[in-house]
Amino acid sequence: MSKLLYVNVTVNGNKTVALCDSGSQIPVVSSRLLNAGDDDKMGTVDLQGVVGDAVTVPLMSVSVKLSDDEQCEQVMEELQLLCAVVDLNSSSHDVILSVDVVDELRSILPAVEVVKMPGSVPMM
Repeated sequence: MSKLLYVNVTVNGNKTVALCDSGSQIPVVSSRLLNAGDDDKMGTVDLQGVVGDAVTVPLMSVSVKLSDDEQCEQVMEELQLLCAVVDLNSSSHDVILSVDVVDELRSILPAVEVVKMPGSVPMM
C-alpha cells in the first residue's frame, strides 16, 4: 500500500492540510473553509469518486499557497485555483490537490526585489 502524501497549505487565509492525490483531475476544497454564497459560484461540475454516483458540486475560485514555514509564508505568492467545493468528511485533510498543482505551488518563488547597495556611504 502506498503512503499518503500531505502538504500544509493556506486556502483563502485559512491554514489547513491538503492531500496530494495523483489521480485527482480537479482541486477539491471543503466547504467548511469557505464562507461562500451563490454569488461566489463560478459554475458546477460533476464530481465522480472511486465508488458511488457522480454528484454535482459548485466551482469556486480560491487562493492557495504553501504554508510549511511561517517566515516564507509571509512572502509566498498565492495561486488562484478553480476548485470543486464539497462537504469533505475527512479528519486528516480539507483539500485535495493533484500532484501537478502541488509541484506548481512548490515552484512559485517569492517575489524578491534585489536592490544594489552603494559601495560606500558618504561621510557627513
